[in-house]
Amino acid sequence: MVWTLFILLTTFQMMANTFHAYINLEDYIPWIELFGLEDEEPIYQKRVLSMVSGAVLPIIALGFIKSLVDYIRPNEEEIISEVKIHNEEEMTDEEAKEYVNSKKENLEKKKPNKITKQKRRVIYKP
Repeated sequence: MVWTLFILLTTFQMMANTFHAYINLEDYIPWIELFGLEDEEPIYQKRVLSMVSGAVLPIIALGFIKSLVDYIRPNEEEIISEVKIHNEEEMTDEEAKEYVNSKKENLEKKKPNKITKQKRRVIYKP
């Protein structure tokens, strides 16, 4: 479901960018010469140039977002070293890995939509 929406929105963005580039394309003779489209019909020339300029941008943006997410995400070795530093007792790498995996499992078991109510104690001061 998520991938379907993702692909649909990306395709829609590519189509909208291509249409905008096609409508607003003016003075494109140098681009025609660059891509070697001098012998083609003008409508074909505009279509090719609008697809090249409009449809490629969402793909490039998604590539940059993916690389940014990969760069920001800490690797497992950094997490294990932080666990070993913050824990008061000395741990081996295997113990730290087990600790991290147990924390991941606990987070996966929790249901994010379930709201727990806490009892409030009201203290009145005279």
